Amino acid sequence: MHWGTWHDWRQLLRAANVLTAVSNVVAGALVAEGRWPAAVPWMLAAAASVLLYEAGMVLNDAFDAEEDARERPERPIPAGRVDRRAAQRAGAALLAAGNAAAAAAAWHVGRFPPVLVAACLSAMILMYDGGLKRTWAGPLAMGWCRTLNVLLGASIAADSGALLAAAPVALGVGLYTLGVTRIARGETSAGTTRGLRGGLAAALGGALLLGLWGLSAARLPADGLWLAGMTAILACVLGPGPLAWLKHADPLSVRRHVGRMIVGFLAIDAYAAGMSAGWGAAVAVGLLVLPTLAMARSTPMS
Repeated sequence: MHWGTWHDWRQLLRAANVLTAVSNVVAGALVAEGRWPAAVPWMLAAAASVLLYEAGMVLNDAFDAEEDARERPERPIPAGRVDRRAAQRAGAALLAAGNAAAAAAAWHVGRFPPVLVAACLSAMILMYDGGLKRTWAGPLAMGWCRTLNVLLGASIAADSGALLAAAPVALGVGLYTLGVTRIARGETSAGTTRGLRGGLAAALGGALLLGLWGLSAARLPADGLWLAGMTAILACVLGPGPLAWLKHADPLSVRRHVGRMIVGFLAIDAYAAGMSAGWGAAVAVGLLVLPTLAMARSTPMS
């Protein structure tokens, strides 16, 4: 069984994307608490998120080996650099470790929600990788994965209503994810204008929901944070590229724009964190863009 090199696994794990999973958890925790949570349960929830995210990435390529052999033969598994069985075993181990980290977080806070959310997220990952991604429900399932990831952060809060409080942000992130996933389907084919338009509409719908949440009475912006955050989010959604798709969907340009929209998760989470806990939280989450872009220079984001 060939396990491949560290570079191969960085590609399989989509290492450049992993901090967007962490930022989801941070945003969920800050929205639920309104302040920085206790360090240990937050770190355990973040670890659970990272492990589950990476499990999804590895299992995605393991399930897609035949399709990638036709459309993306440079990927580690179809290229023969990593054995498919090795990827399956690694994905299963990551999934188990992620749920163990969530259980540890639940034990720390003395509440069951982290275990429940992690289990639901694990089930959705397996359903998506196992077949839903090839159906019309694929983008919806991926949207639920990100929604549950935000709720994983909220689940460590002491308030029993934390999950409900974080729901608007989680749903906004999920809708944005649905849009990104629909657009990403154009990476390995010529794509369709209808599909790309639908993806852009969903992503903009997610931004609108987040904007309405930010404008709610409890979070009426007084210092320009709302405007700055929404500008950053819309720049990631509507940056160079979409208008050209109205004429022709070029897979390379789609892939580049998908990478930009993945970075957009950091803008969304920084906005949500800032609206809940102030400028300091927004800057702390926003700074994650620096290592993300650095890693993206050597590892593809999609």
